[in-house]
Amino acid sequence: MKKKLCWLSAAILALTLLAGCTQEASQSAGPPRPQDDFYEAINYETMAGWKIPDDMEQVTYFQLNNKDISQKITAELKAAAAQLPDLAPGSDEWNVAALYQTGLDQQRRNQGGFGEIGGLFLAEIDQAASVPELLETTQRFSRNYGFSYLGSFSYETDFADSNRKVLNLKAPDTGLQKETWLAENTESQANVAAYCELLEKLWVQAGNPESTAEQTVAQVTAMMQDIAQVSLNRQDSYNPEKINNPYPLNELPDFLFNGQLTGRQIAEIYGANPEETLNIIDMEASKRLADWLTEENLPLLKNYIKLLFYKDSADYREIAALEINQDYEFQIYGAKPYEFEEQVSRSVQDILAFQCGKLFCDKYFSLATKQEVEALIQEFVAAYAKRLDNLTWMSGSTKEAAKLKLTNLTYQVGCPDEWPQDKYQLELQTPEQGGLYIDNVFRVFKAQIDDNFARKNEPVSRDEWYSAPQEVNAYYLPSANSITILAGILQEPFYSPNASEEEKLGGIGTVIAHELTHAFDNAGAQYDELGNVRNWWTEEDLQGFQELAAKVVAYYDGQEVYGCRVDGNLTVGENIADLGALACVTQIAEEKGLNLQEVYKAFANIWAGKVRPEYLSYLTTTNEHAPYKIRVNAGLSALDAFYAAFGVQEGDGMYQPPENRPAIW
Repeated sequence: MKKKLCWLSAAILALTLLAGCTQEASQSAGPPRPQDDFYEAINYETMAGWKIPDDMEQVTYFQLNNKDISQKITAELKAAAAQLPDLAPGSDEWNVAALYQTGLDQQRRNQGGFGEIGGLFLAEIDQAASVPELLETTQRFSRNYGFSYLGSFSYETDFADSNRKVLNLKAPDTGLQKETWLAENTESQANVAAYCELLEKLWVQAGNPESTAEQTVAQVTAMMQDIAQVSLNRQDSYNPEKINNPYPLNELPDFLFNGQLTGRQIAEIYGANPEETLNIIDMEASKRLADWLTEENLPLLKNYIKLLFYKDSADYREIAALEINQDYEFQIYGAKPYEFEEQVSRSVQDILAFQCGKLFCDKYFSLATKQEVEALIQEFVAAYAKRLDNLTWMSGSTKEAAKLKLTNLTYQVGCPDEWPQDKYQLELQTPEQGGLYIDNVFRVFKAQIDDNFARKNEPVSRDEWYSAPQEVNAYYLPSANSITILAGILQEPFYSPNASEEEKLGGIGTVIAHELTHAFDNAGAQYDELGNVRNWWTEEDLQGFQELAAKVVAYYDGQEVYGCRVDGNLTVGENIADLGALACVTQIAEEKGLNLQEVYKAFANIWAGKVRPEYLSYLTTTNEHAPYKIRVNAGLSALDAFYAAFGVQEGDGMYQPPENRPAIW
């Protein structure tokens, strides 16, 4: 399974409010000394002028740049919609305009309900006379449209051979994340209660009797929670030792689907060869699902599928369903819903992400930026090789293997040379053609999934992109040994062609070095130079690395920001990447004779932000990134060069005893 280790993964968050987290510290007393709180000192004036907009969970440069990009793409959507009759059917402009216009058509959405495709699926669920029939119906729908209810299959990079693809089985949908279901504090249970209330409302909105809502949802969520409690946690979902469980498709374990969906059926539905390998991502969740697959539970399983489908489709159908979903998100996120037109625009930008990305990049991304950032990456790779040579805890043979990984590392900057949507055919229907929003959405999903299966026997492309270029983000992909710096993040303050060397180094430079370090964090270190899962370490070096990683865990664990405590185990991979990035940036700055104070200020500046308590609570309990303030202050406090640059001494707030300062790369 391909896993992106992202610089920021806010797009996939669902928020939980936990006790102890408070609003950000008051700024009325003036800025602190940099030696006491570097993050607050550097960002004091910026954050004093920021107010969290009602429709945002936080205000940061990530969110502000994302909003600016979204507004620019919205302008392109409106321009395309105005020219729709003159556009070439099936072109990017045609498809985004057709999807946008059908999304805005409230009357047809209210009349169309679940649409032709969704309505047929729900009817087939109701008609299923047995668990095997229900499983087959669900898997055929999953093959065509990608929904993972009782587990779903797709072709992903093989852990053992990164040049080929293998069929993967994803875990069943548990509605909420494991960490949210299992939290025992009052506030997290309020989150669970809000989710149950959401499902009850959607149950009734879909036309089911209100009298059955509470009991139905209670039974379904009990099943979800039971499966969630044995599923992989957030950190283990990155670990190839946990998620690499291959079986021959014609010799599947007895527990899989309780024997009621055979390897031959799977091969027929997904166009696989019965001799192929199937990789089961989450073994324990798959085993627990099997316990529920009994004829006695057939009505429960049907309700489970229908409730998840109601939730997954809510943003694309009747306005009443959309508003129910928005009310839930407001309750959880703390941010007011977008106005209707903006909600539709953002939905289109998510569904047709690369089509919208092309519209954005054609107008706003330059070749000169791409070339300069590529040169920066090459500079950082060379600097990293020097750092590997100078490591005292690693032996020569492991150093050579690590440097080979650097030599083979590839990178992508800005946007694709070949766009993913150019590989398949897609022509959406306009309102004038009778197009319905939800059916158009399903057409997009099917075209994308058909493309995945059509290319399953081709070698893995090293040029493939897994995030749309307009995202304000960057990532390292272990299975390809590659980093990607997206066009969306190549804006101020992360990057500007007119910025000083110090600003570039502390801004986009730390982003690049962070992603490079992911190649050697606790998960990335398990992959070799080709992206294969292979142990390239000596036994002694691996033990030494694990001991150093344990020090990173201990250093971050329990650090607090506004009353929220960091989980050192959950965040260890991202913290290793932050520490490695800062060490590499410091080395380059020192070699060039640059002003380290300005480099560190630029680093702190990109993380300026005000965060709602609900959002901050989630970040410190279920997200693999530490809160922004911790990333700045804890990262810099581990650097000896920072102490010299700012004269930090014992007794200062930023001071850490030398023996407490972790360092790996």
